Amino acid sequence: MAKITSEYAFEEHMEEVLLKSHGYFPAQQVDYDKALCLRPETVISFIRATQTKKWADYCELIGDKGQATRNLLKRIKEVVDKEGTLHALRKGFDIHGSGHFDLCYFEPTNPVAEESRRLYQENLLHVQRQVKFSESDEKSLDMGIFLNGLPIFTIELKNQISGQNVGHAMKQYKNTRDPKEPLFRFKRCLAHFAVDNDLVYVATELAGAKTQFLPFNQGNDGGAGNPPCKIGYATSYLWQEVWKKPRILDLIQRFIRVMDVLDDKGKKTDKQRQIFPRFHQLTCVRELGADAQQHGAGRRYLNQHSAGSGKTNCIAWLANSLATLHTKEGQPVFSSVIVISDRRVIDRQLQRTLTQVIETPGMLVNIAADDGMTSKDLKRALEDGKRIIVTTLQKFGVIMDSMGDLPGERFAVIVDEAHSSQAGQSAQAVQKVLSYSSEDEQKDEEEKTTEDRILEELKTRGPQKNVSYFAFTATPKPETLQQFGTKHKDGTFKPFSLYTMRQAIEEKFILDVLKNYTTYDQYWALLKKVKDDPEFEEVKAKSLLKQFVSRHERTIAKKVAIIVAHFQASVSDKLGGKAKAMIVTSSRLHAVRYKLAVDACLKKKGIPFKALVAFTDVVKDSKDGKEYTEANMNGFPEAATADRFEADEYRFLIVASKFQTGFDQPKLLAMYVDKKLSGVACVQTLSRLNRTMVGKEETFVLDFENTAEDIEKGFQPFYDRITLSKETDPNQLYNIRTDLDKFGIHTEADLKAFADQWFAPKPKIEKLHALTDPVAEKWKKEGEEEQVDYKSKARDFVKLYAFMSHLVPLKDTGLAKLDVFLRFLLPKLPAKKGETPLEVLGMVDMEKLAVRKKDKKDIGLKRGEEKVDPLNYGGGATLSEEEREQLSKIIEDLNTRFNTSFTEDEIMVIKQLEKKIGEDEALQQQLKNGSPHAVAATFEQVAKDAFEDLVNDNFKFYKKVSEDDEVSKEFFARLFEWYVEGRKKTTPKKEK
Repeated sequence: MAKITSEYAFEEHMEEVLLKSHGYFPAQQVDYDKALCLRPETVISFIRATQTKKWADYCELIGDKGQATRNLLKRIKEVVDKEGTLHALRKGFDIHGSGHFDLCYFEPTNPVAEESRRLYQENLLHVQRQVKFSESDEKSLDMGIFLNGLPIFTIELKNQISGQNVGHAMKQYKNTRDPKEPLFRFKRCLAHFAVDNDLVYVATELAGAKTQFLPFNQGNDGGAGNPPCKIGYATSYLWQEVWKKPRILDLIQRFIRVMDVLDDKGKKTDKQRQIFPRFHQLTCVRELGADAQQHGAGRRYLNQHSAGSGKTNCIAWLANSLATLHTKEGQPVFSSVIVISDRRVIDRQLQRTLTQVIETPGMLVNIAADDGMTSKDLKRALEDGKRIIVTTLQKFGVIMDSMGDLPGERFAVIVDEAHSSQAGQSAQAVQKVLSYSSEDEQKDEEEKTTEDRILEELKTRGPQKNVSYFAFTATPKPETLQQFGTKHKDGTFKPFSLYTMRQAIEEKFILDVLKNYTTYDQYWALLKKVKDDPEFEEVKAKSLLKQFVSRHERTIAKKVAIIVAHFQASVSDKLGGKAKAMIVTSSRLHAVRYKLAVDACLKKKGIPFKALVAFTDVVKDSKDGKEYTEANMNGFPEAATADRFEADEYRFLIVASKFQTGFDQPKLLAMYVDKKLSGVACVQTLSRLNRTMVGKEETFVLDFENTAEDIEKGFQPFYDRITLSKETDPNQLYNIRTDLDKFGIHTEADLKAFADQWFAPKPKIEKLHALTDPVAEKWKKEGEEEQVDYKSKARDFVKLYAFMSHLVPLKDTGLAKLDVFLRFLLPKLPAKKGETPLEVLGMVDMEKLAVRKKDKKDIGLKRGEEKVDPLNYGGGATLSEEEREQLSKIIEDLNTRFNTSFTEDEIMVIKQLEKKIGEDEALQQQLKNGSPHAVAATFEQVAKDAFEDLVNDNFKFYKKVSEDDEVSKEFFARLFEWYVEGRKKTTPKKEK
């Protein structure tokens, strides 16, 4: 029994599978040369079998077969020592006197290449148990795998039944496997595996205690780990699938890479790192390629990959894979692969990764790199054989708009960060260019009717048989799920490939930003400054007054004091004293005022940190009449903000929309949120904190605007697996059209006349205006209720048509006519805007303000599938009545909601307390002659004494203040403020 439960039995089982199922050969220690770090006889056997004549010629040249063998093995060691095993296997080596030898042959793309396939089948895999690796002692590792005589994998096994696990295996690598040993030197082996019955971890470089092992697990029910295996070990996929001979050769050919470590400017450093794909990356790329090879072009794939998934590497591997993918008959599946980023500037990391992964010269071109590049450059790139083209969504639509005859007919489009925006006009621009049809070109332009041109346009909108889409996003919306997801038999839509936020957190690739989440409540009271009590539209007035409080200098100063104090106490000394924070504001003006307040606070407290601000365009603050820009507030050009924030002196980044998505700064440890967040924006904003780095083990969020329930609602759909419950019904288009017809605002004749002009070979803009202006005037004569409802339904029709038109074939020309007509008409229908009662801001002032910690908690999210429903279109809109209310009542309502809840009796007590403090002569004398510090100290003593006198007659009030530290602190601070301001107003001016 002991033998069955031992590590030996685990090792024996693994070896048996490799030998019997995968065609490995057993290897013995006697055949391994520790100094050369290879199996000499296997190397020579492979070369002799695959390069027979070249080997014979070399032996003849040297004159002695033994010397030729020694020369060859020595040369292989030199190449591997300098360039690494991966280079030797992929590129072979040169040797004086004989030219070039190959050390590995990969599967040919052309199935009829018989000689290439024969060479591929000559590759030899050996497995050796208990590999003694050192020349100085008899230490051994559990297993080694060799390809054509060269070591590629080392394995340390642990059987949990014997009391050890994968953690012990990793510790063994770190503590007892010297990186100076030839077998363990960087780039000698391709990977080092630590394996137990349940988990697999892998490292590509051994560095003692600093060795970094990453999980190589399948994932289990949306989380980390592996699912139970009914017929064996949970980790059996490693030797049953991953270590199959074709899979290993594919890993070496397409995935494993030695990449240069680049500095911030993209220049090479003297360091390198060896990349081994994570399990989900490997399976994602392979399964996408297999499906595309089986079905050809014309399909859509959604890959829901969380932050921390290594999406950049995944996209690079996929682009390279699709560009070299061939059918079983040897034909390319795709003519070109186009990588589209939703950002206006292609992410630098994506560019650099693609450049290093795609090694074939001339295969990659970046159309977004230079604003001067046009559609002609793209066409030339395709004609010159540039198989992979990188561009932005915005650039792609512009430069491709005039093209209709691309030489290639099958395209793979990889979309980075797929969102619902790609359901609209930008996606149509992509499809319009990539839909190639020689039949359309043969029809004479002048013979085409309006109906012909509409049908031609519809062909470019619907699903294209020559285009496949591969979309990546961490936060798929319902539209994205239907647009790119896989439809199942039950009518639901799911991602093709999945790596959840939950798994990324559990595998420690990202941090859980919902831990240490602190929310705050704000309490304030407004007072009316004018005698009159005018009426205002209640909703708008309340909104303005809340903005007034939010942007008030006292509010911002109070929050900044909390932020700076928290940063000093809990954040600043972390990450070796280099931790940073982001302050998220609700508007550009809000950001400007925060920047001024933070600078003032840091200066006042003598804190040597600096803050940067990020917002677009120019902001004019009516408070001081000044104009502010990001550049003039920071003191350097806007384009430099992200790079300058890297400097140690800059610890705060204050943002208004900018840098809330796509900004990676691992040193961000805290976020201070003063903005309402929801849905995708909530996840993307808070995810700025989740990047990991050495020493970063936790994050902090202080939220002044959102509740824990708000944040949980925003994150929950994207935490685990997300599914669209059903598809959007295209018949809704007909329902909305019927509703629009009932208004009688436009007629069928209007649509026909407009379509004749719109789809004409040379449409005239003045005629389009002439055809729609009368309809707009007709709309304006309708009642307000009808205006709002018509416009809402028209807008819904345009949105739904844009979404549906590239999901299903829409051949109804009537719908197309209505779509183009409404798109042109809608801008002519002015929005109903009631007057914003800005004058209300001059009629109020803030009387009280308190910002108090409400709760600090770890926001927990539910595991399991989250079902979402498609959007509903065509519901229309109704005109809400503008309820008007007196200013005093509006203020009363707001104060009731946001004020500290003191009763009228308690307010009388407060006034008595103020009077008693104000009569203290010692305090009055101190105010006249003492320093501010002395005044504050004396006031504190006088106020506390006066407050203690309340204990008998006003015990409830005494208890309310004294038992809550936050209330007590705010109460006495406000008393002091009232006292000082009151004395200033009553003190007579001295005569000169």
